[in-house]
Amino acid sequence: DYSLDQLNTWAEDLEDKLEDLEEVNKVEIRGVPKKELRISLDLPKMEAREISFQDVASAVQSENVSVSGGEVLLDGLRR
Repeated sequence: DYSLDQLNTWAEDLEDKLEDLEEVNKVEIRGVPKKELRISLDLPKMEAREISFQDVASAVQSENVSVSGGEVLLDGLRR
């Protein structure tokens, strides 16, 4: 048995090899759950340290992670 991570790595390697073929126009991997990370931010602490939402997004992106616009929960409201 293989883990989802192992299978996904193998599929991505195969995808790269297939895309290198002149006869292949596009390769798409399906059926692999996307990894998701939720980050809870403490606004008072961020303000005290002068850290912006963009600072957090930049830090995550610098680790080679895709970042969506996402949503912000502020005073019980999702924005």
